[in-house]
Amino acid sequence: FLEEIKQLGIPVVLVDSYIEDQYFHRVNINDRYGGYLAAKYLIDKGHRRIAFVAEKLREQGVLHERFLGYRDALAEAGITFAEQWVYEADVSYQGGFEAAEEIVRRGNGETAAFAAADIIAVGLINGLKAQHVAVPEELSVIGFDDVPLAVMSFPELTTVHQDVWEKGRQAARIVIEAGEGGKKRDVTLPLKIVERESVQDIKQA
Repeated sequence: FLEEIKQLGIPVVLVDSYIEDQYFHRVNINDRYGGYLAAKYLIDKGHRRIAFVAEKLREQGVLHERFLGYRDALAEAGITFAEQWVYEADVSYQGGFEAAEEIVRRGNGETAAFAAADIIAVGLINGLKAQHVAVPEELSVIGFDDVPLAVMSFPELTTVHQDVWEKGRQAARIVIEAGEGGKKRDVTLPLKIVERESVQDIKQA
């Protein structure tokens, strides 16, 4: 498919793609670094048993990159990763809700969970409450994306912020410039933690 696009000779911008090809422009975030930021934030709050909740991982996918960043932060802190901390969930509210049931069922003793997308995180929070697990008092939750739903959650969701509007703006600008003979562009947008109410500092407990 991509080879067919290249033969058309038109400028193409890939967004959220890790495909390495000199033909395509790209607008990305550093998903691996974002995953690292999320896990390190939890570790800095005293958490050492941290669940990772995402759909089935595939190589070169954004969620896989976030998982690698999570692993990086654990390793940096001297925490041995355990496979049983990984929970598969559809990227949906229902996926997060069902993951909460699985976390309670397994009883691995995690004190925090990194949901690889906010929609999963919000479902997770409500699923935990349905299982009578208090957030963040009994289990902290951090998300990724900072979508509007994050502030509608109760408690409001601590998350990794990415600017999706800026992604679109940059992609449009690159297409325009490429049509005018511009050079190939790779743009990586910044990330930051937005601290709200869903993570407890257990070092202070």
